Amino acid sequence: MKEHPILFSTAMVHAILSGEKTQTRRVVKPPPDGITALNISGRAWGFGDSTGMRKSQRSCPFGAAGDVLWVRETWHDLGGLGVIVFKADPNVEKTVTGIRWKPSIHLPRRAARIFLEITGVRCERLTDISEADARAEGVQREHTGIGPGYGWSYRYGFMNLWDSINGPRGFGWEKNPWVWVIEFKKIAGGKSE
Repeated sequence: MKEHPILFSTAMVHAILSGEKTQTRRVVKPPPDGITALNISGRAWGFGDSTGMRKSQRSCPFGAAGDVLWVRETWHDLGGLGVIVFKADPNVEKTVTGIRWKPSIHLPRRAARIFLEITGVRCERLTDISEADARAEGVQREHTGIGPGYGWSYRYGFMNLWDSINGPRGFGWEKNPWVWVIEFKKIAGGKSE
């Protein structure tokens, strides 16, 4: 078992804490060459052409099943008191005023409070996400438009969230990048909850 840090926004930390988020998708970098993906080992995937000829290989930087992710989230150290508060905590902004939040990337491992055991890793194209998997991403359903065939969809909500985060980075929905699909469960004290 290995530990790996992972960043989550405040909204996604809320979804993890409520049990609504049990999956995350992260872009495979650098983008692999190939149109098919085949699992080689727990965290290694080969990418190939339509004949199955492998052109490139990538390993998931977040680990494999059984590894643990420690969540980096937006935080603040109440100077000198040794007390860490998190932006995702309910009512924290009502009880502590004048907080200058620190970015999640700077949260040290010793201050982490959320640990996730990886239960599965796979690789797929972004737009292959199912409605059930979009729901497991912890997003809200959004309305897809007006007229026949339109309605409420978790997939549409996920698409909008994805584009807001990854679109500016060049990995928008329409680019359909390869992504790591990381499934997890919350653990406490090294044991499943």
